[in-house]
Amino acid sequence: MARNERGKSIVAGQDINCSQVAGADEDVGPPLTSRHMVAPQQASPDTSPVTNQSQAYCPFSISPACGVVEASAEQTFSVTFSPMIVQEFHALLSCSMNNLAPGMGGPTVQLKGRCLLPYCHFLDFEESDYLTGSRRNPDLLAPFIIPSFRKTLSEVAADPTTKVTEFHAVGVCRTIVKKFDLMNPTNMDYSALWECMDPEVPGLTPPFTCCTPSIYVRSMKKNEIVFEFQASSLHVVESYWQLRIPFFNFVQKFLIVGRSREPQVMFDQPFHNFDAVLIGNETSTTVNLLNNEDESFQFKFDLSSCCIAECQEVLNINPTLPVCIRFNAQHEKEVNFNVKCYIKCMTSPLSLNIKGRGYAMNAVVSYGKQGDEMMTTLQPAHLTTLDFGKVRVYDSSVLSISIQNVGSFKFEFSFTLSKKNKPVRDFTSETSLVSIVPSSAVVEQGDKCNCTLVFRPKQQLVLQNYLLTLYVRSFVNIKHGATYCMLLAGQSDQSSLDFSCSYFNFGSQFIYKADVEPPCVLLTIKNQSEKPISLNCTSEPDSWLSFHFKPHILNPCKSLSVKFSFHARETKMFDRDITFVIDEVATKDIHFHGQGVELNLGVENPCHNTIDLGALCPGQCTRRLVPIANKSLAPVTFQVNILPEEKELLHLGTLSIGPAGMFTIPACSTFNVDISFAPWKRIKQFNEAIIAEGLGFKKTLFMIKGSGLGFEVLLNVNRIYFGACVQKSVTVKQLHMSNTGDFGTNFRWDTKEMTPNFCISPERGYIPAGAEVLFDVTFQPKKIVDDIRVESWVIRPVIESEHWTGSEIFNLQPNSTSNYILTYQPMVMTSDNEKHTSSIFFPFPDGTGVLYNLVGIADAPSATTKITREIPCRTLYVESIPVENWLNKPQKFRIKIDYLLINAPNTRDNKDKNDKISLREKVIFVNSTTHEYSFVELTLTFKKPDVVCTFEMNTTVRQKVTQDILIINPLMIPTTFTVTSSLPDLCYLNQLIVPAVSEKLFYVEYFPLKPEILRGKLEMTSNEMGQLVYEIKLIASESLPEKELVFKTSLGSSQSQLARFTNYSKSKTDYICKVNHSDFTCEKVVTAINAGTEQSIEVTYQPSSLGRVETTLVASSPHGGTYTFPIFAECQFPRPQGPFVIKHGSPATIVFKNVFKKATKFNFHVDNPNFRVNTASETIQANRDYKIIVTLDGTASATKLTKTGKLIVVCPQATTACQPSRIQWDYYLKVMDVGLELPVGSRLLYIGHQLAPCF
Repeated sequence: MARNERGKSIVAGQDINCSQVAGADEDVGPPLTSRHMVAPQQASPDTSPVTNQSQAYCPFSISPACGVVEASAEQTFSVTFSPMIVQEFHALLSCSMNNLAPGMGGPTVQLKGRCLLPYCHFLDFEESDYLTGSRRNPDLLAPFIIPSFRKTLSEVAADPTTKVTEFHAVGVCRTIVKKFDLMNPTNMDYSALWECMDPEVPGLTPPFTCCTPSIYVRSMKKNEIVFEFQASSLHVVESYWQLRIPFFNFVQKFLIVGRSREPQVMFDQPFHNFDAVLIGNETSTTVNLLNNEDESFQFKFDLSSCCIAECQEVLNINPTLPVCIRFNAQHEKEVNFNVKCYIKCMTSPLSLNIKGRGYAMNAVVSYGKQGDEMMTTLQPAHLTTLDFGKVRVYDSSVLSISIQNVGSFKFEFSFTLSKKNKPVRDFTSETSLVSIVPSSAVVEQGDKCNCTLVFRPKQQLVLQNYLLTLYVRSFVNIKHGATYCMLLAGQSDQSSLDFSCSYFNFGSQFIYKADVEPPCVLLTIKNQSEKPISLNCTSEPDSWLSFHFKPHILNPCKSLSVKFSFHARETKMFDRDITFVIDEVATKDIHFHGQGVELNLGVENPCHNTIDLGALCPGQCTRRLVPIANKSLAPVTFQVNILPEEKELLHLGTLSIGPAGMFTIPACSTFNVDISFAPWKRIKQFNEAIIAEGLGFKKTLFMIKGSGLGFEVLLNVNRIYFGACVQKSVTVKQLHMSNTGDFGTNFRWDTKEMTPNFCISPERGYIPAGAEVLFDVTFQPKKIVDDIRVESWVIRPVIESEHWTGSEIFNLQPNSTSNYILTYQPMVMTSDNEKHTSSIFFPFPDGTGVLYNLVGIADAPSATTKITREIPCRTLYVESIPVENWLNKPQKFRIKIDYLLINAPNTRDNKDKNDKISLREKVIFVNSTTHEYSFVELTLTFKKPDVVCTFEMNTTVRQKVTQDILIINPLMIPTTFTVTSSLPDLCYLNQLIVPAVSEKLFYVEYFPLKPEILRGKLEMTSNEMGQLVYEIKLIASESLPEKELVFKTSLGSSQSQLARFTNYSKSKTDYICKVNHSDFTCEKVVTAINAGTEQSIEVTYQPSSLGRVETTLVASSPHGGTYTFPIFAECQFPRPQGPFVIKHGSPATIVFKNVFKKATKFNFHVDNPNFRVNTASETIQANRDYKIIVTLDGTASATKLTKTGKLIVVCPQATTACQPSRIQWDYYLKVMDVGLELPVGSRLLYIGHQLAPCF
């Protein structure tokens, strides 16, 4: 069945395909590996052919090698000749078929081929089907291919011997390297040169570079060839190269093709719309950056266009990289921008369009008493307490909550009520404890909704833990909203009785003793209503809580005090409620609590029960700190004292104990008792008790012991009587000296006074401790004298009264006279008819003595201390007053205060309110037993008070803020305050009346009209209470912008709108208006006369360029403040105008205006030759009109005349970034038919290219 035979000589490595038509279809076998051979060489003449039957190697192959051919079908076979040996080949191709008739053979084909030896052989060279696959564009014109070289490339491409290789690059600015081997199959070494045949183009770098332009190839060796492709654009580039081997004069043509494409890197979405976002809030979204390539790319975002969260900078192979984009709305306007992502090797960045809109809720929420003009503004996310005050049962207290929409969109609000974080379901019914109506509503732009909040108690209770939450949400798709939280407070009361306290805690008290006054509290009950109220107590006193109360009718504005005493009779807790019945309907419980404790006071460490002060010599001193612990559950007040049996310890400075006086130790705490011992003489061993003495108790804390060391020398007699003695005779008597002290001592007698009649032996010596010395005293009179004596009398006066004191020992020298100092220090006063009487007796050693009678008069005591202080009015001041105890034992005083007003100017008649008031107080301390007293004189001067408090009022311009000041009147009469301030922007009542013994809120309102920071004072003056000074700091910040103005028109047209605002200036004022853009015009001055009136400013937009414009309109006044209006405008391309009707013989005049800001040249032409314009171009001055005359061509026939056309005005100089084409204005023209008449009031409507009358 073979029909033809094909044989051909080819270069080694090339394939020859032989097509054979057969009657059966066979499968295609795997292809053989081909090797490309270039530059054929003639085979030697003696090369003998080799047949397939004689050789194992066969260069022929067929495809498909087996298969099935359907009936009436054809099968095409491809025979490939791939020789690897230089010789001639013969083969027989036979086909076997299983279903042939018996004796009939299959088809056979004779194959013949011849292989020639090339000059060079290329290994690993990838041949492209760029030419054979007809993929080449013959009209290709790359930037570096000049038109004259295009023909050369076409000729090279048409040459069948041209070798083609192709470079593929992903992205630009990349270098692609391709390597292959050139083998020398000859037996000669030669040099090979690579030459680029492309013409040089100035300023352009060739895309292809051969890194091995010249090589030397040895016989049967190979060299590596390296080509580089620099991809600089996305165009397909071609380059013509030649491989020249000079030794053989051989040239091989190469066509090198380079292709580059954009990397398949993209966002998973082209845009994202954030919708509306509340100003100041941030929202985010995540987009995916996809990489469909088999390599990684570096990328970088342009952060100037948006805010991108931190992410990696390399996009790996086939990943999906999430990118977080955050949008923070800063202004109330629409935002449209593109996020740029620069990918390395891409010609242009990826762009992701982002849209969003800033939205301001602009809701003003305020509250106040119903019917009160003064409202307090609530702040979002701040907890505010709404106090209903005291409400009688079955009565109601109403608060008004105002919700005003000052924004550009409507919004809705809703209330929720919760108690202890649990929602309250029914809070809109009139029977609810707390209700609000309406609980939800929609507030349109510029409207206000008033909600009523009512508190209706049905029993006596305290309103607490109720949280009212207001949610304000917009109807647009907004991400956030405003939330206002209000904590409700109030209480119900059956009557208007005010109890000073409902809970009394006596704390921990010691067990009650009869001689100690129990702790007491005073309950004050006041009737604040305008009618009498009956009051009764159903509780009875008991053993630990005593009080006395009788049923009472309490008149209006009167008060009643009840004294409760706590008698803790055992150690336990005491709790009890005392119930008062009010008007025989309501009850009021007063809770009393206390605890009885035992006194537990002593040394902290038992080792301190006895303190040994040691044995000290005179001049030495020792000090001990003894920790004393109060282990009781109540504080203890006492003083530390000692009543020594050893009188020598009472000597000043010998034994001191601190702290002195009464002091208090808190419960379960310690303090140190300081003991100092400094003996001045020898003191016998003592053991004394340190006592804690307080109200109702006396307790020994610890013992002290010690002694004072020294010598103590005593004589057995103080005088020696010799009696009568004969002149010049001698009489001797003995004198005993004993040392009972602790140390021995030297002694020496002073014999100057004894001579010449007396002498003593020994005159000097040493006497040890516990020893005695005998002295011989000799009397030897020299002359006759009646009385001879030598002595210094030591007299101990005896005083028989406590009111006089003097020295216990008085020395009287021989033959001399001395004065004895006697001090009169009375402990009690004498009356008019009584005097203090006493006597003093001086006993002499000779047995005689002298007695003196004493008489004293004690007047009233003078002030122990005089204290002078200067105190600001209405300021709490505490003065510590020293109290003197003139007895040597504790005293209990009763305190009495006498007042004496020194200086009290009459403020009603005196215009100078700065006079000081002086008050002298006499604080008297009276002994309850003896009625003796001492007093301290205290002079207090009350000066003008300082600033009561300082508060700050912070708001924005034209937003009201209110500050409340609590004024308390403690007087029993009403008082009137006159209010003045140095701040003119404050609004307040000039006069305030506060009822007696009550308090009242005074409201101050601040409504600024311009930004400012002011400091000043608010003074409230009353004749009865003086002056109250408050320091105020006012802060007014810039106001929010007013409602924006949005313009949208075409170039050459204009649009006007009114900007409206409310004038709050109280005086006539002029607003200076200005727009910061030359395309807008407005009124220069707007005059406002009355406050509260609405003003309007007309703004005209006449654009001079295409695109969007954002600017502001500012209206400012020195009295009314500044109003800012954002302006958003968009200018579109000029719209067509017309049609303009032209009659035969009557030209049409079209007025054209130059909307640009400078003189501009315009071109005029018509698209219909039947129309003519008066000029082809004209330079028109800025903002000037120009008349264009359009006429009909008189030579045209009326029947052949095209009746429509268009006048085109072009500005060749005006281009925009978004529209690089020229800007043109189109004016449609129409020829009026002679017989066409339009009815009155009709106009022409342009439909496509036709004109039709429109009625």
